[in-house]
Amino acid sequence: MVLIIPCGPTNTVVALKGDTQGDVAPNLAVEVLSRSNTPQEMRQKLREYFTMGTELVWFVDPRDRTVQVFKAANKSQQLSAAQPLTGGHVLPGFKVTLKKLFSVLDS
Repeated sequence: MVLIIPCGPTNTVVALKGDTQGDVAPNLAVEVLSRSNTPQEMRQKLREYFTMGTELVWFVDPRDRTVQVFKAANKSQQLSAAQPLTGGHVLPGFKVTLKKLFSVLDS
């Protein structure tokens, strides 16, 4: 998991990798799915993120090369191939196609 949290007067972005403790509500949470993740586990994480106040969640599936973008626990869009992944108002200016994002897997 990666948490993106704007901090301070200049909105410096802090990225935390791994498990986090406490009541930190990231603006953007990115979950890179693995074979061990169950649908039930991911639904629970999604509920927890949005209950804490997270605004945007990405479930990145490197096996399928897709990203599921959640703007709410019950509102998502599945992106694939040439579709762009954007950060919306949470990460302004961020835009990358999934083809480019997953190209590192081909190296």
